[in-house]
Amino acid sequence: MDSMKRMEKLRDLDFQASAGPAGKLLYDQYRELNYVDVLPDTDLYRIFSFRRLLESIKNQRLTLVRPVSWKDPYENFLLNASGRLSDGTPISFAPVRDLFYGQCWTLRKECDGLWKAVSAKSIGAKVKTKASKLMNYFYDTTHEFHSLSYFIGLVSYLPDSDIHKYFSNKLDWIFGGGDQGMNLIYTLLTKREAFDYEKEVRLIFRLPNNDDIDLSKVTNPWRKNSRLFHFRIDPNDVFEQIVFSPDVKQNDFNICSAKLKSAGYTGQILRSDLYDKPNFVATI
Repeated sequence: MDSMKRMEKLRDLDFQASAGPAGKLLYDQYRELNYVDVLPDTDLYRIFSFRRLLESIKNQRLTLVRPVSWKDPYENFLLNASGRLSDGTPISFAPVRDLFYGQCWTLRKECDGLWKAVSAKSIGAKVKTKASKLMNYFYDTTHEFHSLSYFIGLVSYLPDSDIHKYFSNKLDWIFGGGDQGMNLIYTLLTKREAFDYEKEVRLIFRLPNNDDIDLSKVTNPWRKNSRLFHFRIDPNDVFEQIVFSPDVKQNDFNICSAKLKSAGYTGQILRSDLYDKPNFVATI
């Protein structure tokens, strides 16, 4: 959905909400507007270090981080750039940049490169979910600016040269308020072609610009100066399956599986067969 159609739909929903208490159907329609090139029934995967996954299950939450902590130096390329006004006055995008948090998922059911990115340093464990399950917990309707704050989107991969083209003209259109901030969301859903094997999907949370919100009424409150944003989940609902890395030893698999069960996880626990030797039989 393009920005204009989204704005029209938001205005219609806001009008309906102003007429009386908003029900589940109305909030479902709000939520659907914040899927960016991702369908609700899309299967998604994320590889955690085992320690992080166990922590997530015990604490019943998922955590987003500021994009500044991501490794690719082109991440959040716009808000990490140096800025200047048309008269040459330097400006900083840091106040806007620090409003955003993200978490990375993937469409890839199995990928050697993604396993190695985690398992090189620790035991890796992959969870499976659906986009709708993430959004049902992530999209917090108790936050009065929810339609501006919670997004899930498919990452686009561009040549380095296309990213450089962003800076060949004035970028005031990106910071305009008319698109409800969607242009900034799209820049956070852009990566270089060198990473397209990741097939990434991202959760993005944006802090509100004002500090007058009563956080005691918000299901998932935040701390403005924190590098992290947490939201509550039911791990047994969100994590449909847990799969350990293909190079995990059987003894480690047994120990880690027992720890997951002890933490309360009741779903399926498997080990990836990516590196298992096939039993081909050639008839000659």
